[in-house]
Amino acid sequence: MAKKRYLVTGAAGRLGMKFVEIVCQKNIDDVTDLRLLDLNFSEAVKRKQKEACTEANINVEWIVGSVTDRKILRSALQDVDVVVHMASIIDFRDELPRSKLWKVNVQGTKNLIDVCCQCNVSHFVYTSSMETVGPNVYRDPMYNGNEDTHYRVKHVMFYGETKHEAENLVLAANGRKLEDGKRLTTCALRPGEIYGGLDYHILIETARDNLKSKTIPSPSDPSHLFSRIYIDNAAWCHVLAAKKIQMIASTIGGNAYYIGDDTPKLAFARLNQIFLEPYGFKMHHKEPILPFWIMYTFLVILFYVKGFLRVLGFSTKVRICPGALKVVCTCFTFSHGKFQEHFGYKPLKSWEETLEETRKHMGIILKEIESHS
Repeated sequence: MAKKRYLVTGAAGRLGMKFVEIVCQKNIDDVTDLRLLDLNFSEAVKRKQKEACTEANINVEWIVGSVTDRKILRSALQDVDVVVHMASIIDFRDELPRSKLWKVNVQGTKNLIDVCCQCNVSHFVYTSSMETVGPNVYRDPMYNGNEDTHYRVKHVMFYGETKHEAENLVLAANGRKLEDGKRLTTCALRPGEIYGGLDYHILIETARDNLKSKTIPSPSDPSHLFSRIYIDNAAWCHVLAAKKIQMIASTIGGNAYYIGDDTPKLAFARLNQIFLEPYGFKMHHKEPILPFWIMYTFLVILFYVKGFLRVLGFSTKVRICPGALKVVCTCFTFSHGKFQEHFGYKPLKSWEETLEETRKHMGIILKEIESHS
C-alpha cells in the first residue's frame, strides 16, 4: 500500500491532539504516517498519541521544533502529502510581545508555505480563526454571516491581525508553482471559539472564580450571540479538509471556510452557565453586570496600570482585556453552510452529546478544584 503522510504543526496543542485522536479513530484518508511538530511533547502526550496510532496501525514521528526554523521544516516536510498547520500563539489577553506573535503566526506560516514549495508538498490546510474577520473595534454585529458577507475588518487585538495576515498568505499561495512543476492547493478553516475537553481554560476559570457564589456574572447583554464549536467537531472538520483538498482541489483551493456545529448561538456567559448548571451555577440576575462603557473604561485604566507595574517588576494577571470585552460584547454569528456543501460535513457529535461530555468534564474539574481549595 502506498504511503500517505501528514505533517501536523501544533500537534501538542488542544486542537492538534484532538486531530491526531480523530485521524486514528476514523482514518478516512488511509493515512499511514503522522509526522507531528511542536515546541514540546510531554511524555504523557507522546504516550497517548503512540497508543492511538498503534491501534490504528499508523506510524508516528515526533519532531521538536518551531515553524520559525526553516531547517527543521525542510526535514519535517520530506515526502509529506498534506500539511495541517495548526501551530499558533493565541493571545486573548493582548499581553504578549507583538514581535513574538508576528514571528510565529505570520512569519512561521510564510516559512511553512515556502518550504512546502521547495519540498513539493502540494496540499496545505490552515487553522485560521473567525477573528480574522471580527468582531471589530466598532462592535459591528454580524448575524448568521457567511464568507461573502461584507464586514468592516478592524481588529480589536493584535492576535486577530496576525491570523488575518497569515490567512491571506495561505490563500494567496494557492496555485503557487512547486519545484516539480505541480501546484500548491491551500484552504483555511475559521472556527469560532473552541470549547470542550479537560483543558478548556475559559470555562475552568469561570467555575473557579465563582465557586463560592455559584453565580456567573456576564459582561455582555443576552443579545450578544456568539458562534462556538466543540473541539471534536473542529478537529473533524480538519480531518475532512485534509482528505477532500486532495480530491477536489479546484473547488476548495484558495477558499476560507467558517466551521461550526449545532452548539446554540448564545451570549458567552449564558452558554457557560448551561455547562455548569448541573453543579448549581446560575446567571447573575443582572445582564450585563455593568454598562459596557463603564467596564471598558475601567479595563483600559487597569490595562495601563498593569503595564506600569510590569515596568517596575511586578506581575499581575487580568482575566479580560479591553479588546476581549469588545469581542464578547458584540453579536457575531456565522453559518458553516459553505463548508457543509463543499466537504459533505456533518458534525461528529451532536449538541446533546457535546453538552453531556462538557458537563461530565466540568464535574471532574470541579472535584479537583474543590479538593485544592
